[in-house]
Amino acid sequence: MGTKPADLNRAVREVLAERVVVTVDPDEISDDDLLVEDLGLDSEALLSLVIGLEDRFEVEIPDGDISMANLGTVSRMVGYLSRVGVS
Repeated sequence: MGTKPADLNRAVREVLAERVVVTVDPDEISDDDLLVEDLGLDSEALLSLVIGLEDRFEVEIPDGDISMANLGTVSRMVGYLSRVGVS
């Protein structure tokens, strides 16, 4: 696929916009906005987001990897996806 980091970042934002209802325009979300604290996502929204990431990037995110450390911000999601081989 050869996705550039900027393209991966945009794709993560698109999944966020498609799967989760947030009160902020996706283009207004900074890379470091915390999904729970800053955007108000609950556990159901986070699960929907994980499913969306798995579908979009054709990866399986193990339950043990579903954490704020890996998926708590756009930049963390991009980093995580890069580490698991989404490129």
